[in-house]
Amino acid sequence: LVMGSEGEGIPQKALAKCDECIGIKLKEGWDSLNVSAAFAIICDRMIDE
Repeated sequence: LVMGSEGEGIPQKALAKCDECIGIKLKEGWDSLNVSAAFAIICDRMIDE
């Protein structure tokens, strides 16, 4: 699992090596989540699958 920074995201070199890319839909007016919140959401969704 590769997580990018709020401002810069994931560097293209790292992204090119990933098998899959997923994202989190945000509510209107939200620009980003901090990486620990995003990680917790992704882990929760992976466990549910």
